[in-house]
Amino acid sequence: TERILRFDESIGDINRKIKILKENMNLKPKINIVFFEHTEDSGLGEYKKESVKLEKVEDFEKRIVFENGLTVNFEDIYSLDGEIFNNIGLL
Repeated sequence: TERILRFDESIGDINRKIKILKENMNLKPKINIVFFEHTEDSGLGEYKKESVKLEKVEDFEKRIVFENGLTVNFEDIYSLDGEIFNNIGLL
């Protein structure tokens, strides 16, 4: 599968949600994430969906780390949702 290009609007939404996660890391919220996982250097891969608890947001490395060891680069995130976003009115 080839990676789907996102619109500026969806990128802005994901960036807002990453900021919220960063501000609420201490809560270790459970997040539903859809992300692109590369399988080859050619840019091919597959989309995966996980429901996992946040460990930390690493700004410098531009990635999110989850408690189960999953690490997802910001650019590979297709969508984020979870109760943490409902609580502040983003969904």
